[in-house]
Amino acid sequence: MALNGCPAKLSVTAITIGATAMIAGLPPAHARPPLPLAPPQVCSFTKDTFGFTRSDNSSAGLNAQVGGTGLGPRGVLYLGPPSTSEFDRSNGNVSGAISDFHMDFTVNYDDGPLSGKSDTYHGEITDQGAVTGWVLNSNPQINWNANPGSVKCTSDTVVPGAPVVPPQVPGALVVPPQVGSPGNAPVVPPVGGRGN
Repeated sequence: MALNGCPAKLSVTAITIGATAMIAGLPPAHARPPLPLAPPQVCSFTKDTFGFTRSDNSSAGLNAQVGGTGLGPRGVLYLGPPSTSEFDRSNGNVSGAISDFHMDFTVNYDDGPLSGKSDTYHGEITDQGAVTGWVLNSNPQINWNANPGSVKCTSDTVVPGAPVVPPQVPGALVVPPQVGSPGNAPVVPPVGGRGN
């Protein structure tokens, strides 16, 4: 049997391929993203200690990576005003990091009154670099906040020490830097044009 002059086997194959493409939702080869994507935000710590206060009148200081996103390896929670007494504080291992405008970390206390316990924190970073959040496993809920400037967010995605890739200009020739020369590769317009 033939459909429109084609053998049945060929028609079934064509229908199967067409249906598969429709189900997979494959865009046409010339499709482009609907809107240009905004540059991603990169947030990082501004000091080597990330400090914050909690709504239960305690405060904390955690090791942080200046210019980086990671917290730890250690931290201290002061139970009330900061003190030198070992009965007023608990130290612990810290793990966690910043991701976009969010911060998640856990402190596992290994000494002091909270030894053997842990707190898991979630926070949101504001445009001013402050962080506000809550302790996830607290009941009643404990809120916490860090002062403005504790974190800095920019749309600069350049990592210190990483090579910088210049923007692409249509028709431009990218000249690589010479060995031993600092800086970025210059973008040279094409001969006889402005790159438009």
